[in-house]
Amino acid sequence: MKKFLPLFVAVIALVASGCGSLTPWAARVNGQIVSRKSLDTELDTIMHNKSYLQAVNASLAQEGAKVEGSGKGTVDSNFAARALTRRILLSLVHQEVQRRHLTISDADRAAARTSVVAGFQDSKTFTSFPKAYQNDVIKTTAEVNALQKSLQTGGGSDAALRAYYDSHKNDFTETCVSHILVDTKALADNLRTQIAAGGDFAALAKANSKDNQGPTGGSAAKGGDLGCMTEQEASSLDPTFLAAMKALPTGQVSDVVQTQFGFHIIKVTDRRTRSFEDSKSQISDQLNSDASNAFSDLITKLVSKAHIEVNPRYGHFEKGARLGVVPPAPPSVGATTTTEPGPDLGDLGGQGGGQSVPGGDQGTPPSSP
Repeated sequence: MKKFLPLFVAVIALVASGCGSLTPWAARVNGQIVSRKSLDTELDTIMHNKSYLQAVNASLAQEGAKVEGSGKGTVDSNFAARALTRRILLSLVHQEVQRRHLTISDADRAAARTSVVAGFQDSKTFTSFPKAYQNDVIKTTAEVNALQKSLQTGGGSDAALRAYYDSHKNDFTETCVSHILVDTKALADNLRTQIAAGGDFAALAKANSKDNQGPTGGSAAKGGDLGCMTEQEASSLDPTFLAAMKALPTGQVSDVVQTQFGFHIIKVTDRRTRSFEDSKSQISDQLNSDASNAFSDLITKLVSKAHIEVNPRYGHFEKGARLGVVPPAPPSVGATTTTEPGPDLGDLGGQGGGQSVPGGDQGTPPSSP
């Protein structure tokens, strides 16, 4: 279920409010109606926003899908059914926000709007949607944000960040390291001998190291300095280099170390605990990640317990690995933007990068929004 998390980030979808029992329905979620009219309105809105439609189609093209159906003025039934699936999940979010008595402030709505607009390369793509639709998107996003924030330890407050820092001090121990990288062992041995005899490590790195790539000239221009890294940050280093760095006492220089990149001479210049102020961003990211996982787990739990009915014309709702509306057997009828969508459904997907597109591909943001 964790892969569905991006579906709830800056979502472009409506959460149906309770409607009368006579309202034509697309789905019922614990008795709450997702109306056919609201689903059709969403599809019609997307179809008439040309820049957004183009971006969604660019994303869907990677799986051989598109928004438009085969008939004039119709929506592809796969896309329509995915939109319905996501609206069902958003209905569960809305119900959980109410159950927990979470309040949505004006500041929350303003933050939601900012995050939604930031998901578009051109803000005009969002502002060209009808005002009522924009408001519904912002409301939905604010509810998702509020629910996820409620799962974050201490709500992400400074006190919560400090408590995490104090109980995870080892995570913020950093090693400051420099190196000289050359192509041959002979040159590396020669440089190591010079350093042992009192040669200046930084000067030798500037003159000989081939680590000179990047906008600042690489580590060579900085006397071999690679900076200070926590264990997590250093995990991306070459394993052989990392092992040698960990084993090296502070202030000492290693023997020649060979990696896939060449021959290194490594020097650990310091080991220290990163300050709380310098660690706040890293802690916040960790707590956000924990809250995201908790949010996904909660959605899984809500789905498993929910009573979800889908109008038979759309198929039925599966709670297994496929999770979503599964259409009836073909032949199927393509959806229109003005009546009701047809039943075909591809795998439920979403996209990262700040906004969610019904039927988009997980982790593959469109080229424009």
